[in-house]
Amino acid sequence: MARAAALVAAFTLVVGEPVVFPSEPPLPRIDVRLAGPLAPAFTPHRARVTAERVHLTGLGMRTHANWVLFRLPFDPTQTDRIRSVGFRPSATVPTDVGALRFGGACVTTLPYGDVSDWAAYTTSSVAGTLPFGWHPAPPSNDPTIYGINVPTRVANHVACGRDDRLRDPSRWILDIEWEAR
Repeated sequence: MARAAALVAAFTLVVGEPVVFPSEPPLPRIDVRLAGPLAPAFTPHRARVTAERVHLTGLGMRTHANWVLFRLPFDPTQTDRIRSVGFRPSATVPTDVGALRFGGACVTTLPYGDVSDWAAYTTSSVAGTLPFGWHPAPPSNDPTIYGINVPTRVANHVACGRDDRLRDPSRWILDIEWEAR
């Protein structure tokens, strides 16, 4: 009995209180629609953008509430003017990480893969992305937002204090190619 009480006391000291992060307002909607007469031909474009927001506060197991959100420099729903869209997400820090968090206790888990393996979303499911409408907790309905749904084990890895750099939007990169007219 004394041994069980000691184990419970030790577990209580290790686990501690969960970390609670404030919720964030939605990203403001902007209009980047092309206007004016249609050009006779499509012109290729490239851009590299960093994340607008990194939300890694959905902790526990399978929350589906963690996102990296990027602002696109065009509206992909404007299909008469935009075509041949391609995305290549990356990060300047390792993303092939994982942990489970039980209160204050952390356990390393198998990683879920690199950022390029994670599910990507847009409102229009352009370039092989999934539509935000299919997600149980979509972070946006703005057509200019590209969102990467971050695996919970990565958010737990960050919450365990193992790499806080993953919270920094400047560490997340999206290379974009498209044609416009």
